[in-house]
Amino acid sequence: MRGRGVAANDHSHIEFLAFTPAPSGVTTDDYLIGGDSGKTYIFHSGSQTFADANDTFGGPGVVTIGRVMGGGRGFGAGGAGGAPRGGGGPGRPGRGGGGAGGGARGPRGGRGRGGVGQGFLNQIQLLDVKFNLEELGADTLDGRAVKHYRVTTDYRVIWGDEAFPAHAVTELWSAALPTKIPNPFEPFIVADQSGDGPLIEYALKLRAIRSKIDGTPVKVVTTTTLTGIHGVVGFQGLVGGDPEVDTLHVVQQTQITNIQTADVDPKQVMVPEFSGE
Repeated sequence: MRGRGVAANDHSHIEFLAFTPAPSGVTTDDYLIGGDSGKTYIFHSGSQTFADANDTFGGPGVVTIGRVMGGGRGFGAGGAGGAPRGGGGPGRPGRGGGGAGGGARGPRGGRGRGGVGQGFLNQIQLLDVKFNLEELGADTLDGRAVKHYRVTTDYRVIWGDEAFPAHAVTELWSAALPTKIPNPFEPFIVADQSGDGPLIEYALKLRAIRSKIDGTPVKVVTTTTLTGIHGVVGFQGLVGGDPEVDTLHVVQQTQITNIQTADVDPKQVMVPEFSGE
């Protein structure tokens, strides 16, 4: 995916320049509004309406698998999560380049017996979540001073009566900008969860880790390794039915480039129908 955007008041407005394959129901005439709470809204140009788009573009690796395999939620995204390198303005707009994300593909089907199907994200739980943050020091990216962090994450994925472990390594570079640039395509993000939400433990612990990261993430690369999946009936299609393959790797990448300052109309980053943002 490639895009461009503006940011102000800790919100972002992102337009699509190219998106292959695009999620179901999304066109390059639509645009996104990202909030600092991790929430995302999409404006459908055809109907001139906004809709929730949480967990439709970003999120941890197992969420990406569910989305790519047709098991998403929200407004029915079925395409790859992608990774934009769209420009954003630190308090003012910028225009920028493009990029591509990682994921996994395979056949669709129902829960448990047929494959990862519709409603997958509402059926899983991420438990025993552990984050570890390392500060790797100063660096330079796209001509801008940044801080480099590494975050390792371990958790168990529970799906019905099946369970398998996940291990993720996130390389993250952040920059000090006048305003945050919420990036809906970021793998190291999840929208706020309700008290009984399937990602509640992950979301709460992620929030604590994010609070220790200075600035705005301008490049994020996450590699997630899922093991012991061959015995999980719904995931056998992901490994081609090969009994020797028991591990799946999901790589997600996103980058914001060509950040510039400019005047931004606050109305560009507002979602009128959702007063909470």
